[in-house]
Amino acid sequence: MRSYGICRDDGISDGIAGQVFDSYDAAYAVVERYYADMCCSEDGEYYRIVVASEELLGAPHLTPPP
Repeated sequence: MRSYGICRDDGISDGIAGQVFDSYDAAYAVVERYYADMCCSEDGEYYRIVVASEELLGAPHLTPPP
């Protein structure tokens, strides 16, 4: 089963970036809420959803989808 993570384009982790979800739709809902709360004139962070793969130690590592 795939997991999906949210990461910021600048690589910084914050309250949204670094979260991992069981479905793409769940991750999308979080990103969608973030952008819905912004005004068009505001400069915000840019997030993307990536496939999360498990490292040997069990910690999620976010990688772009193939």
